[in-house]
Amino acid sequence: MNEPKSGAAAITFLTLYAIYFVFAVFAVTKLGFKTRYSFLVFFAALRIGAQVSATAFSSLGLETASGVNCLIAYLVLGAEGYFTLILCALSFLIKGEFEVYGTSQFKPSKEQANEKYPDSPSKARRMRFLSFAATFHWVLIPANILIIVGGSKMTSITTKAGNHGEEMRQAKGLRGAGQGIFLAETVVLFLLALYLFFWRNVRGYKVKAVIVAWPFLLVRGIFGVISVFVDKFNYYDFDNYTAAGLKPSFLCGEYIMGATMEFVSATLLLSTFYVHYRSELKKIEMWNRKRH
Repeated sequence: MNEPKSGAAAITFLTLYAIYFVFAVFAVTKLGFKTRYSFLVFFAALRIGAQVSATAFSSLGLETASGVNCLIAYLVLGAEGYFTLILCALSFLIKGEFEVYGTSQFKPSKEQANEKYPDSPSKARRMRFLSFAATFHWVLIPANILIIVGGSKMTSITTKAGNHGEEMRQAKGLRGAGQGIFLAETVVLFLLALYLFFWRNVRGYKVKAVIVAWPFLLVRGIFGVISVFVDKFNYYDFDNYTAAGLKPSFLCGEYIMGATMEFVSATLLLSTFYVHYRSELKKIEMWNRKRH
């Protein structure tokens, strides 16, 4: 089943994410690979992979095993992209706090831990291992696994003949639980940003970027849950397909509340590099003027 509308949407976002990838790579080449912007390069690579899979699925459809595999790849890579964005936003908040105070209470450095527990290396390691940032990350990992397992199970059930109502409910429960954890951590992210902004007086552009990007991340998180339990947004519901392919209403929901929300969020986070880069260029220009 060829789906020209679905294919056009997939190729459009493939192009956008490819352009975004170039800008993200430029940021990393200027600041180094071991920076928060590496998250954004990885995110772009995942989304490019997802859009390539979506493009292939638009040509193959659910009727073929290859089409089913492409759908699984698209959904898994999409979830991984959202996972990466959440971690990236957290790293921006931690970096913003570090720039103001020289430390972060949410991600203590090795030096901080050793200073607090000079006579107990095991306690120092435990302090870092159980820090807020580490716990935030650990919680997302099982959520990721639930989404992948639930989505794969839903796909296998969809392609089987017969009634598998109970199995489908279990698969939806797994995928929905994972998406629910993602959504909950997105809310925690916002509360953390507000705490830093108002109580810790951390008001640099990194924290502001997370606050501005958060509504788009929230919509993406809500859509992740909705796409599991609301049939009109579920790839696995055959009512969303017509002889010409996926319904336009489904495609609008998928790409507006999913891919677009991630793209806008990621662009806002990446823009902080260009704010920083422009500021540094102005400093260099002013310094050169003073020299001459």
